[in-house]
Amino acid sequence: MKKLALSVSAFALLLIVNISNSQTLTFCEGVDDSGAAIGASSTFKIPFITGGYFYFLVQLPKATNCKEVSYDIYQIKEGSENYYTSISQTGLTNEWTWFWKKATFYDAGTYRVYVNDCNGATLAASIVTIKYE
Repeated sequence: MKKLALSVSAFALLLIVNISNSQTLTFCEGVDDSGAAIGASSTFKIPFITGGYFYFLVQLPKATNCKEVSYDIYQIKEGSENYYTSISQTGLTNEWTWFWKKATFYDAGTYRVYVNDCNGATLAASIVTIKYE
C-alpha cells in the first residue's frame, strides 16, 4: 500500500512539474509588467465596422533563443482550419520567457493561433472566438 501511495505521489509531482513548465498562449485585454494576463478570455467582441484588438500573451518555461516569432492564424470553419493570416514579432531577446503582441481582428469567427519560433517549431497554440458587438 505504501508503494502505491509513493507511486501516486511521484506521478502527481511529475504532473505538477510538467504543467508548470508548459508553454501557453493566452488571449487577453492587456498584460501587466510581470507578464500576467489582464482580462483573459477565449471569446472577444469587436465592432462590426472598425474591428477590435486584444493581446496574445506567450509564456514559456525557457527562452526561445530567437529574436523573432510568428503567429500563424487559421480560421476554423466546419471542422477544418483555413489559413487566415500571419503576424510576425521582432525584437525578442534570448532571455525572454514571456512576450505579448497586440492583434487586431476585423472578422468574427473561431480561430486557432499557432506561435512559431525562428526555426519553425510551434511554441504554443490556442483557440479564440470573436463575435461582433
